[in-house]
Amino acid sequence: MQIIVGSYKLEIVKNFLCELGDLLPELEFIHEEFAPVTELRDLSTDPGLSRGLPWEKLLVALSEHQLAGAIYRSDMLPQNVPDEIDKFSLPDRYRAGEFLHSGAAAAGLTLLFRRGDVLMPIIRNLLLPPLVFAGAGIGGIDNVTLGVVNALKDCDVCVYDALIPDGIIDFLPPAAKKIFVGKRRGHHYMKQAEINRLLIELGKSGKKVVRLKGGDPSVFGRLAEEVDSLQREVLSFRVLPGITTLNVAAAGSGLLPSRRGVNRGFTISTPRRAGSHDFVPLSERELKESFNVYYMAANLVPEIVTTMLADGFPSDWPVSLIYDAGSWSETVICGTLTDIEAKISRPDLKRRPALVLTGKSAAESYLFQTNAPLEKKKIICYGAERKLYSPAKTAIENFGGKSMFATVDTLADAESDIFKLEYAAIIFLDEQSRQDFYSKFSCGSLGDKITVMVADASDCRPFVAAGKLSGPVPTLTAPDIENAVLRLAAYFSNRKIEMRRNYTMKMEISNGR
Repeated sequence: MQIIVGSYKLEIVKNFLCELGDLLPELEFIHEEFAPVTELRDLSTDPGLSRGLPWEKLLVALSEHQLAGAIYRSDMLPQNVPDEIDKFSLPDRYRAGEFLHSGAAAAGLTLLFRRGDVLMPIIRNLLLPPLVFAGAGIGGIDNVTLGVVNALKDCDVCVYDALIPDGIIDFLPPAAKKIFVGKRRGHHYMKQAEINRLLIELGKSGKKVVRLKGGDPSVFGRLAEEVDSLQREVLSFRVLPGITTLNVAAAGSGLLPSRRGVNRGFTISTPRRAGSHDFVPLSERELKESFNVYYMAANLVPEIVTTMLADGFPSDWPVSLIYDAGSWSETVICGTLTDIEAKISRPDLKRRPALVLTGKSAAESYLFQTNAPLEKKKIICYGAERKLYSPAKTAIENFGGKSMFATVDTLADAESDIFKLEYAAIIFLDEQSRQDFYSKFSCGSLGDKITVMVADASDCRPFVAAGKLSGPVPTLTAPDIENAVLRLAAYFSNRKIEMRRNYTMKMEISNGR
C-alpha cells in the first residue's frame, strides 16, 4: 500500500506516519512526484513540495478512487462533509511533544476516507480507543464494579442515563465531558436514534468514551440497538457488565429467584411491548419461545433437545452453550437442536460448567463482533512483578483480547497446565523474566505462539527472537507496556487483512487554501 505525502508541514504528522508505517510495514510513503521516501524529514525541509490540496479537488480524488484517504487539520474542514466520505479524528497523543506549539497540532488532525473502504476502518480501530459500554449497577456506588470505576477514571467523555447510582459521576476526571441522555417514562431527553448517532460521532472523535447505563447494559438496556449502530460503522467497542436490579433485590430481601425445594428458576420480562406503554401479558407462544437459560445443564443437553423436539420446536431452533462464562477459558458453542450435541462432544468440554441457552436470541448470528484487533485473542503476560501487568491487562482488553498473568512460580515445569491452554501470544513484561523463561524452558515450549518482548519506548524492536539478552536492563514504564501491546495488535491486524499494493492515501495538512 502506498501513502502519498504531500504536505510541506510534514513535521506535524511525522510521529503519526512513523508509527503507522511501523505498525503496518506494507505501507510505503511517497511524495507527490511518486518518488519513494527513505527519510521523512527530507520532505519537510523543502517548502516547494506542496502548498495544500484544495478541498474540492480532494473530494473528486476520493470519490473517483484516485486517493484512499487524506489527513487535514480539523479546523480547515468544511462544515458539511459529503455522506460518501467518512472521517475520524486522531487521538490527542499525536498532538504531544515537540509539535504542541504548532497550529495544526493544536487544532487536531482528521483522517478522511471513502465509506465502504475495507482497510481504513481496521487502521482506525488500531489507532482509536474502543467505545466502552459500562453497567453502573443498581443502588449505591458500592455496587459498581472495579472495571467500570477504572473506565470512568480514564475517560474523556461520559454519555450517561438517568438511573445510575448517586456519586458515580464523581469518578470522572474533572476535565471529562458529561452528556446526559436519560429516559423517563413519557419523556426522553434524547431519542434513541439521536443517541445512536451521538455514539457514532464520539466513537470517531479519538476520545476515550464511556456509555454509562444503569444496572447491566445487557438487561433491558437497549444495548443491542446501540451496538448495532457501531457495528454498521465498523467501530470498536467493549462491554463491561453491571449488577442488575434482580441481584440487589434478591440478595437484600431473601426473595431468591431460585430456592432449593421451592422454585427451580425464574423468568425475566418487560410488561410492555416495543412502542407501547400499556401492560401486555406474555402470550402462550411468547412463553414457549422465550429465551431460556439453564444453569448446570451441560450434561443434560440430550434431554433438553429431545424434549424440545417432542414439544414441536423446529429442528433449526437455536441452542448455545457458554462454558466458564467470564473467565480466561470462556468458550461459546452455538448450534441448533439438530447439531448442538455433536458440537459439544469435544473432549476438552467434558466436566466444564456451562450455561445452556435456547431461543431465537441464542443464534450464532447475534454474537458480538467488536471489530477489535485482538478480538477473541488470549494473551499471557509473563513477568516478575504484578505491577507491570495492570497496564498490559488494560491495553489488551481495550484491543478486545483476554489476558492472564504468569510468573516463574506459575510455570513450574514444561508440563504445567499453562502450556496446555490455547493462547495466541505471550508478552514478557521485563527482560529478566524473559531470560529466566528461556533458561528454564525450551523454545519448543511455545510452539507457534507469538512472543513479544517489552522494550524501552525508544527501541523499535519489541518483537524479538528467542534467546539470551545482553547489555543493561532498562527500567520499563506503563507506556512501554502499552506500546508492546499496540504492536501485537498491529501484528494481528496485518494478518487479518490482505494489503493491496496499489492502495494510495493522500496525507495532507491543509494550509487554508
